[in-house]
Amino acid sequence: MESSLKNKRPDLDPYDVMFGANLRKLRVHRGISLTSLGEMLGVSYQQVQKYETGRNRASVSTLVRITLFLEIDVYSLLAGIDGINGTERANITDMEHKIKRLQAQVPQTAQQLAYLVEALDDLHQDFKGPQKAKKGRDAPFGRALGASLPRP
Repeated sequence: MESSLKNKRPDLDPYDVMFGANLRKLRVHRGISLTSLGEMLGVSYQQVQKYETGRNRASVSTLVRITLFLEIDVYSLLAGIDGINGTERANITDMEHKIKRLQAQVPQTAQQLAYLVEALDDLHQDFKGPQKAKKGRDAPFGRALGASLPRP
C-alpha cells in the first residue's frame, strides 16, 4: 500500500480514506456543496463528510449515484489505490468533463479546442515514431468531442 494511504487514525481503512479524498477533490473541483451532493444521494451533508474522511463506507449503489451525478467513472474515485490504474483515467475523465462543459458553453471554442487537441495528438504521434495518428472519435478525447469536426 502507498505511503499516501497511511492515515492518522489507524481504525480507518486506508482504501476508504483514499476514496474519500478523491470524492472530496472531485466534488470541490466541480463546485458542488456537501449539502447538494447529500441531497442527490438522499443522505445528510454529515454523511457525505463521513464518506470524504473515510469514517463511513459508501455502498455500491451510492458509488454509482456519485459517478452519475459528478459525471465521472468509478476509477476517478479509486485513483491512487495500488493495483488500480485510476490516476491516468481520472485525469482523462477530468479533461473530458472540461471539454464537454466548454463545448456546451461556447461551440466555436469547443471546435477550436478540438483542433488543438488533434494537433497536439499529431505532434505526440510524430515524436513517438512513424505510427499513424488517430483522428476523430479514435483520437484522445475524441469521444468527448463527438464526431470529428470539419476543418474550415
